[in-house]
Amino acid sequence: MSDRDVLLKSSDSAPVIQSYTTFTTNATIVVTFISRSDSEVEWYKDQHLLPASHDVTIDTERYIDKDENEASTFKAILSRSPPIEPVYGNYKCIIRNDAGITELYIDLDFPNTELPILLSTPSTVEMNDDVITVSIHFDSNIAHPTISWYHNNVQVEASEQYRLTLDWNGMNSSDWLSSGYPLSESLLNISDTYQYPTLGSDRTSTHPNANYKATLTISKFTSEHFGSYRLFLKNLVGTTSHVIDISMPEVFPYATCDQGETIQLVCNVTSCSDVSLSWIHSVDDVVIRKLPGNQDGTINTLTIPTCMYSDAGIYTCVGTDKETGSAVVINHDKTTLTVRSIAVLLEPNVTIESRRILIEVPFFAKPSAHRITWYRNGERISPSKDDVIETEQRYVDAPVHGTINQFSGHMTSISVFSFTAQSFGRYKVTIMNEIGSSEQYIDVKNPMYANPVIFSDTRVTYDAGSALLSMTFTSYYPESCVKWYLRGIEVGENHPADKYVIQTNSSNQVIDSDQSVRKKVAMSSILTVTCLTEEDYGIYEAVISNHAGKTVIPVRLAEHRLAIPELVSELLTNRTNSTVTLSGSFLSTSGYRKIKWFKGDIELTNITSKYDVINEATDIEISTNGETVVKSGFITRLRVTSLTDQDYGLYRVQIYNEFGMTDSSVMLDKECT
Repeated sequence: MSDRDVLLKSSDSAPVIQSYTTFTTNATIVVTFISRSDSEVEWYKDQHLLPASHDVTIDTERYIDKDENEASTFKAILSRSPPIEPVYGNYKCIIRNDAGITELYIDLDFPNTELPILLSTPSTVEMNDDVITVSIHFDSNIAHPTISWYHNNVQVEASEQYRLTLDWNGMNSSDWLSSGYPLSESLLNISDTYQYPTLGSDRTSTHPNANYKATLTISKFTSEHFGSYRLFLKNLVGTTSHVIDISMPEVFPYATCDQGETIQLVCNVTSCSDVSLSWIHSVDDVVIRKLPGNQDGTINTLTIPTCMYSDAGIYTCVGTDKETGSAVVINHDKTTLTVRSIAVLLEPNVTIESRRILIEVPFFAKPSAHRITWYRNGERISPSKDDVIETEQRYVDAPVHGTINQFSGHMTSISVFSFTAQSFGRYKVTIMNEIGSSEQYIDVKNPMYANPVIFSDTRVTYDAGSALLSMTFTSYYPESCVKWYLRGIEVGENHPADKYVIQTNSSNQVIDSDQSVRKKVAMSSILTVTCLTEEDYGIYEAVISNHAGKTVIPVRLAEHRLAIPELVSELLTNRTNSTVTLSGSFLSTSGYRKIKWFKGDIELTNITSKYDVINEATDIEISTNGETVVKSGFITRLRVTSLTDQDYGLYRVQIYNEFGMTDSSVMLDKECT
């Protein structure tokens, strides 16, 4: 309530106003005036005449009868019901009688009790990954309240890092008007659908339309963002404030390091009891490793000296009560470590098809890769219809501290169409991001020329006190070099000059500088071991080296009476439609222990219907000096069904008995049609 005395100069007969009083809690104005005659009173709100109605009560009553000056005292009363926001503001009271007019301007202020107040719902501080969200619920019966946030006495402004919102009944301020909210603070704009809260009550209850929520969202926060925040709530009555403390969590929720850097993760747990702290590193809920860290009092520090991609993931701080052994609850126990590294290139895959060479390299990179470049034999490859370079998103598997984990990554590939011999060779892919560059080399060999040796055969014969270890082989590389070894030592070194005799028959073929088309070359090497002693027996290795690599062919030298398996002839090939059968006959006085067939370096078994291995005893006719002798021997067969392009190539067989092993190989070529 306010009571004011008003002194106005007026004519002797015009109404004279003595005072006026406002009652803000029930929106009532009382004006006391003196008039010598009956008077007419008019009330105006914002320059609009107010007629009496169900929510406007207008009354004029004689307060004191005529005095000695024949003047009476009157009270003009205006009452608005219910006392809601639009009824407050600027009023004008006009009093007129037969002698004149008197005007009075009055401000009906809001009740002082209508400051914004906090609701009973507590304020909340939520921390999720790299975002802090602070929410404050408050009550304002006056529409259009405003908010302002301060941190360390500095006002918080909206930015990429800070987001400030004000919600009413669960709606953002941008949607208020469409839901019937008053247009503005002006009392001229009264909503037909918005129900105004009643003012002047004791504020023990809240009106639904008076509920607001102020939210402060902090993205990518750092330690500087913790501490006290003050929220100022303002409406037309005044301003209130509320302080919110954002405490540093036990474990900072995220961390970032660049490859090669050192980083420390800290867990600070305050407890009444003695607590032992440690860490668990996990990726996608799979535990990678458990780490003790270094504990000093209530603080455990985990130091990662050199950040690598495999260190990324979730680190959980685990607390155990030393006295009881029970787990200690840690409210914020996890931190997400992001490692910024160069691209991690994984195992490549090379597929050679009839019309295409496909090279695929899986990788993942954080930060993302922004340039991928392919090279062939030192020359940069420009994308074309024959060299198609693509990169697509793909989940990839990568090693992480002894485990294999899946990452969201990419696959970069190059498809080489219409390829020639020049399309083979050494490829390189370079992947660059803002941290640096990674590269990987991929050797793509012509499958026709991929093996140093495409066929080999060995035989051991005895002549008096000497043994001849004979090896014949076929290769696409006439420049092949042959060296013999026994027990890892090259034959001829540190031995008497006449102990070993090596005769290698190299090819006389002229090497074509283009080398796009090669021819098969048959070569041989014979190692003669003289003056046989016990130390000379064992497995000799013939190492054949050329541009395709190295191949080791073992030859076992046993006592003459203890013979290793002996192949009677080269491996035979028999084709029937889409099936081919490779076979070899051999002698072995002690039988055989096992037989292995290989395609390249891969052993073939009967596990699948693709391959069928059959071994059986048989009689073998052997012609010597014009005479034919039948000996008991064995035959081994490999049947390959449903032939495809991938089935052509080098096949090998290894035959073992108790004295050693004999092997032989044959090249299965595609028939020309």
